[in-house]
Amino acid sequence: MVVIMQSFYDLYEKFKVSSGVCIDSRNMKDQCVFFCIKGDNFDGHEYAEDVLQKGALLVVIDNDEFYKADDERYFKVSDTLSALQILANHHRDSLNIPLIAITGTNGKTTTKELVHAVLSSRFNTHATKGNFNNHIGLPLTLLEMKDDIDVAVIEMGASGENEIELLCQIAQPNYGLITNIGKAHLEGFGSLEGVKKAKGELFDYLRENNGKAFVNNDLNYLIEMSEGVYTINYGKDHLLHTYGKLTENLPYLRVLYDGDNIVNTKMPGDYNFYNIMAAICIGKYFNVPEDSIRRSLEDYEPNINRSQIVEYKGSRVLLDAYNANPSSMKVAIESFYSQSQKGSRILILGDMFELGKDSNSEHIKVLSLLKEKNFKNVALIGEEFKKASKEFDQFKYFVDYKMLKKWFDSNDWNGFDVFIKGSRAMSLEKLLT
Repeated sequence: MVVIMQSFYDLYEKFKVSSGVCIDSRNMKDQCVFFCIKGDNFDGHEYAEDVLQKGALLVVIDNDEFYKADDERYFKVSDTLSALQILANHHRDSLNIPLIAITGTNGKTTTKELVHAVLSSRFNTHATKGNFNNHIGLPLTLLEMKDDIDVAVIEMGASGENEIELLCQIAQPNYGLITNIGKAHLEGFGSLEGVKKAKGELFDYLRENNGKAFVNNDLNYLIEMSEGVYTINYGKDHLLHTYGKLTENLPYLRVLYDGDNIVNTKMPGDYNFYNIMAAICIGKYFNVPEDSIRRSLEDYEPNINRSQIVEYKGSRVLLDAYNANPSSMKVAIESFYSQSQKGSRILILGDMFELGKDSNSEHIKVLSLLKEKNFKNVALIGEEFKKASKEFDQFKYFVDYKMLKKWFDSNDWNGFDVFIKGSRAMSLEKLLT
């Protein structure tokens, strides 16, 4: 990281008396510290004077063109993003609390939410909001932590190598969990092995810093990746720290764990079983009472378009439109197949992004799975599914959202099970508005 041109400690003192950190002039708080971050299509420096007029305590800049040396409200650094990350790192270090980092291809946000729910039943727990899990979002998450926080649950996302390593250097996790390794962001990772290496940077950090890992013992590659790290394991084997099995999946999951403890969740989808088990394992490790673990998981309801059950005009909709990659698409389709009514089900699928050279073959694999399962009512949208669907004329393809919406609204889906999934940019949740 770069050297800050003004005293970093002066900046931290300003931060401590501020209302917090902000990088977006549209939702800034009075008396905040505003970091002028540059992006591909914006430059925060252009708003420096404006946010000061709106009541910002300080603006942090790295561009001489916008610097006003005679105004103490301007704080000059050599790189604003690095300064934000250094400030977050120092703040995290000053709190000296347990910090659990969660990454993986699928389920990391859901697992983070479940762990947060469980730990919050006993501790003052801070967690990543939404998916603020990258090199900008993670520092902002850390800087929101107050002095009275007992434990933090931090999500880490990555689309290329060395990104998790950087996030670990900033957040300094002493606990970590990798949900799984699958095909996602192949454009950045290059291959499944690249995904494994990049996500494994979390375990590398824990190994080098005497941290501990919560590991799904039913995934052999996670056992191998965590070699040399102190582990707390969960899975189906009764000899593990936390063990359990799925006893019901219609319409929601029921989990039996540690012999005779039962959790009746509001979560659909077999693929959520290990997310639930991870939360139970972490809760037990931190001595959350069994009753509190159970109540927290039973009270939790999926939201923000992740594994949501929505009633819509007489149909039962499984809305999983927050994101999509080949791994999550496959397990979600298979789960929907096992839980939905034959002859009364429809799938609406949108493109999976950032798959690079593997994009066409991965979309064809999805359609091959649909054909194998003999799904009759399938609607597709997106350029990638357009290419892939040339070999599957039994499925409907729509050139744009407007046409898909018109078709969807013109049919009577009363009594149907409906599955909706696609990458975030496809915004397929709008079908239900």
